[in-house]
Amino acid sequence: MSNYLNEIKKRIIEHKKKCVNYRLFLETKGINIDSLKSLEKIPFIHINMFKEYELKSIKKDEVVLELNSSGTSGNKSRIFLDKKNAIDQKKYLQKILQQEFGEKRFPFLILGQNPIHINDRNKISAQIAAFLGFSLIGKNFFYLKNKKNEIDYDGLNEFLKNHHNKEFIIFGFTSKVYDILLKNLDKKKIKFPFSNAKIVHGGGWKKLSDQGITNNDLKLNILKKFKIKNVINYFGFVEQTGSIFLECPKGYFHTNQVSDIFVRDENLELSNINDEGILQCISIVPSSYPGNSVLLEDKAIYKGKNCDCGKPGKIFSIVGRLNKVEIRGCSDIS
Repeated sequence: MSNYLNEIKKRIIEHKKKCVNYRLFLETKGINIDSLKSLEKIPFIHINMFKEYELKSIKKDEVVLELNSSGTSGNKSRIFLDKKNAIDQKKYLQKILQQEFGEKRFPFLILGQNPIHINDRNKISAQIAAFLGFSLIGKNFFYLKNKKNEIDYDGLNEFLKNHHNKEFIIFGFTSKVYDILLKNLDKKKIKFPFSNAKIVHGGGWKKLSDQGITNNDLKLNILKKFKIKNVINYFGFVEQTGSIFLECPKGYFHTNQVSDIFVRDENLELSNINDEGILQCISIVPSSYPGNSVLLEDKAIYKGKNCDCGKPGKIFSIVGRLNKVEIRGCSDIS
């Protein structure tokens, strides 16, 4: 039995002891964690449970940070962190990022406003959590939008003057890359090139998908307008912050030392390789809340373990979001 499986089982056993709603879920399902011999048998909860229930394995006075999911309508997920889990998120995320980008820090151009204007420092959104997470490999931060939510061209030109001749990172949610960089940024007002940039983006795909814009379309448009060749999509969600998946040069996401995935069919059985299904994500990071095994509302395709890019891990692609479908057996917390 792998160390990874043992670690996940330890996490789940602790959550069962400390989180009443999670214990009820396991008991309703009749799941005996000790008897599970493979990772695919680890129980999962539907991601919407974090919207419907207060799921935490810590006491109220141990909560140091609350993360809230993005979204414009409906309930939002509430993720409760104690000091240890908050530190672990940063530690594991830093390892993942350093494997991709190395240990040096890059000048960071962020497609948004400075989070210093947050009203409640103990409650932050998924977007701000992403900014703060990726800042682990950043320096010389510049936020493209000013307090009035307008593009700061003077500040941008000053940033580019200092950093355009070396590698730097442009970071933002996918929709911001499209809206700000491709649609609204006036190149006539820019005095320096962007060609040494890497763009790192994630989330916010629904808006682009509704317009029929694919990942490849986005990359081609960025190359045409800015001559930026290195564009990296990442996949992550607030319910497993610290456990992101990075896109490889072949266009696939890879698992890592922190995370694993399965793709399941409509009956929640494992899908075959190259078949479309529902994505389940597993992570060792969550310790203050029972988020170690989560069934998402994303459609994915599992592509196997041998990627032509040479990087290790399972490989998969995200196809899109599920329609409003009731998924049997995954929301029985009561």
